[in-house]
Amino acid sequence: MSDSTPETETSVVAEIEAKKQQHRRVSVRVPIRISSVDPERDPKTGKLYFFTSEEVSANISRGGAFVATPEDIPQGRRVLVEIDIPNGSNIQTLGRVVWKRLGSGKVDVSPNTRPGVGIEFTGGRPEQLNELDRYITSASRRRTAPADVGTSKQPTT
Repeated sequence: MSDSTPETETSVVAEIEAKKQQHRRVSVRVPIRISSVDPERDPKTGKLYFFTSEEVSANISRGGAFVATPEDIPQGRRVLVEIDIPNGSNIQTLGRVVWKRLGSGKVDVSPNTRPGVGIEFTGGRPEQLNELDRYITSASRRRTAPADVGTSKQPTT
């Protein structure tokens, strides 16, 4: 018999979720290309090919990203991720699809229900990952800055 109680199960789940979100995550829409690392076999022809898809991020962190896509990319799939950040840099990292959410078929979907995949970044050049981290920090600061920063509150004469 297990010593598990609802309270201990809840704390274990919370700990797992905290580890998953150990990196600062910011909601940004940036172009992302996803390419399979391992070849796939076309079910009709039997020929090998590499999957590539041009998508947009919904949120991103140094540890991974949610990529909005209608494509049914299987969990566990190893992928090359190329992220085009606004300063003109292209960040390349290896990743693995850790979860997916299939579309509901509805036209208007909220950000919490749109189809896509969660990709965990598993490797990449440290300088590129550091650049990604700087971008995330910068984007996070822009989102939390007061709306009136830089505006004068003094009366005009």
